[in-house]
Amino acid sequence: MLTEYIKLSRVLLVGIFFTTSIAMSSIAQAEGWYGGVGFGNTKMKDAGTALLGTSLDDKDSGWKLMAGYQFHPNAAIELGYIDFGTFTGSGGGFSDQWEATGFSLSMVGLLPVAQQFFLLGKIGFTRWDVDDDFSVFGFPVSANETGTDMNLGVGAQFNFTKQVGARLEWEKFSDVGDDATTGQSDLELISISVIFSFN
Repeated sequence: MLTEYIKLSRVLLVGIFFTTSIAMSSIAQAEGWYGGVGFGNTKMKDAGTALLGTSLDDKDSGWKLMAGYQFHPNAAIELGYIDFGTFTGSGGGFSDQWEATGFSLSMVGLLPVAQQFFLLGKIGFTRWDVDDDFSVFGFPVSANETGTDMNLGVGAQFNFTKQVGARLEWEKFSDVGDDATTGQSDLELISISVIFSFN
């Protein structure tokens, strides 16, 4: 899996920076600080192996906060906090409640395609935290794990003004959780964010 991400990241970044290197400066994003807040839906991709029970709820609402610095017209670095939501399982004498949050640090490549519109791709790492509270025939058990794994994403942003924009984004967070204790799953978050520029 790591090899696939490395190959994908190389193709993504080379493509973005090659294309944006020939883009007109008039449509480049202004450099500087920005922040935002986003809301969306999270899907647990491997619920059958991460949750206990026969009836599984592998989707929930998620939200995130972000802050970034655009140091080049075509590149930025971005820090985020993500609440992925809560996922549950029940049945067969089992019940399970699986919650995940994380801090991410990502490199972002930007591809301007119009005066106020651009595409973006990102790759980085997420420090995740998982709380898993479950019961086996009425006996409660809990587990907590933290770890660091890769994340990647693609999206599009439209700037209504120089200070306010909206971003639609798909992100994948790999191997969240621990196989032996909390269970492990990839998480996918589709979100819409409001972005504020402080330039």
